[in-house]
Amino acid sequence: MADDIDADTSEMDALARDLSALADIIPRKVRQAVQQTAIKGKDFWQADASVKASRSTAGYPGSIDYELKGSVIGGGTVEGEVGPNLSRGGKTGKGGLQPSLGILEEAPGGVRAAPRQSIRRAYTFIEEELDKGVDIAIKQSEEARGL
Repeated sequence: MADDIDADTSEMDALARDLSALADIIPRKVRQAVQQTAIKGKDFWQADASVKASRSTAGYPGSIDYELKGSVIGGGTVEGEVGPNLSRGGKTGKGGLQPSLGILEEAPGGVRAAPRQSIRRAYTFIEEELDKGVDIAIKQSEEARGL
C-alpha cells in the first residue's frame, strides 16, 4: 500500500540544496538564535513568575535560568534549556536554600493556591521566539551567500 503514495518533493529538494550551500553559516546563526531565545525565555519566565511571588516564594523567579548545550559544528545539535536552577536559588542567589518550586507551576490548588502556569506561558513564548529566530538566522545566512 505504501507504494501507492506519490509526493512532489521538489520544493524540499530545492530547500535542501539551498541549505547545503549555507552549511558553514547557518549553524552559527542558529546557535545565536537558540541562545537569544533562551535568554528571552528566561527573562519572560522570571517576569511572569514575579507577578505572583510571595515572601515565601520570592526566590523562585531568580532561580529561573538558562543553559546552552551542544555544538552545531560538524552537524551536531544545540539546545537551550530554560527553567528553575537549584544552584541559583536561596536568599543570596547562590543556591542551597531554595527548594524546587515546580509544584507552584503544576499543583492543582494543592499548595493553597492556584497553579501559576508560568511554565506554560514561557514555553509558548519560547516556541514563538525560536521560530522567529531560526527564520531570521536562515534569512541572514541566505543574504550572506547572496541567495
